[in-house]
Amino acid sequence: CDECVTGFSIFASSWTTGVAAALNAKPAVSYKLLKGAVNGSVGVNFAEGGSGVLSAYGYPAISSQIDRFQSIASRFTAADLASSVALYATAGDDYLYYLTVQGAPIEGLYPLTVSVGKQISSDLIRLYQLGLRRFAVTYLPPTGC
Repeated sequence: CDECVTGFSIFASSWTTGVAAALNAKPAVSYKLLKGAVNGSVGVNFAEGGSGVLSAYGYPAISSQIDRFQSIASRFTAADLASSVALYATAGDDYLYYLTVQGAPIEGLYPLTVSVGKQISSDLIRLYQLGLRRFAVTYLPPTGC
């Protein structure tokens, strides 16, 4: 569902000093709406509802979202990247897809969990190599939305 957005976002350093609403900060903008240079004062959202760590339900995996970030990373200064927070959020779509759509046995969850964990690690290393230094990683189990 669109309300259960999972994936990758970058929040500008102004977001890291407190709650965005308390700071009257602007919400992160979709990468699709970026035009020209990024001034470092707003966050950028690369996430898509339904995506997972691995590819599920026909949505791009989070690594594809990181590809999009990589294509525009040069718009950010090194200082902007280092002071921003990358939010890596997943909501269990990989597991739900495995069990429901693929109809796979529950015994296969452990190997899937290992694969998901390795991909999250690989994604975070890649984001670090692209200049990000601060990360928040969340996991939300399926909520039925």
